[in-house]
This record gives sequence, C-alpha cells and structure tokens, in this order.
Amino acid sequence: MDSLLDFEECVKDSPEFRMKLQLFEADVSELETQLEKVMKLCSKMVEAGQAYNAANQLFLNGLGELSMNHKKDSVISNCLNQFNQGLQEMVSFHTMLLDQTQRAISHQLSSLCTQ
Repeated sequence: MDSLLDFEECVKDSPEFRMKLQLFEADVSELETQLEKVMKLCSKMVEAGQAYNAANQLFLNGLGELSMNHKKDSVISNCLNQFNQGLQEMVSFHTMLLDQTQRAISHQLSSLCTQ
C-alpha cells in the first residue's frame, strides 16, 4: 500500500482513496495527541524547574546572609562565597535551559499544531 495519496484516486473518490484518507487522518490525529502530551509534559517540567530555581534562590539568599554574619572568619566567608557563586551560576544556566526548552519545545510544537 502506498504511503502517499494518489491524486487520480482522489478525483475518482474511490473506495481505496477513502480507506487511505481514513488512515492518514488517524495518523494525524495520533500525532496531534502525542504532540499535545509532549507540550503538557514540557510545561509541567518547566514549571517544576522554575519552582526548583526559586527554592535555590532562597537558599542562595540564606547563604549570603550567613556569609555576611561570618565576615570575621575569612575561611568560612570565602568558602560560603565560592559556594554561593557556583550555585548562582548553576541556577543561571538552569534558567537559560528552561527558557530555551520552553521556546524550542512548547512554542515550536504549538506553532506546528496550529499550522
């Protein structure tokens, strides 16, 4: 069976054309369902990632306060500052990843579905 619809069969509106058309419509419907599922999962993942980043940011604020309270002890203060910088960089990269994921997956797939 061909994977393409034959134009001549389309014009004739033959039973074979109708059968192929139904198969194509079923495939498109299944694809739409799968795309919608992936978009929903992507949205949930981005939301969870944003909540994770917010919790990390609160943790970073706490580390900053702790570091400020231990300025007398330069070893502890330096360790806390270095950890804080590393974690802040990680949060920044994670934020970029979530943004790019949302644009690449959600927006592009949404655009594809509407077209």
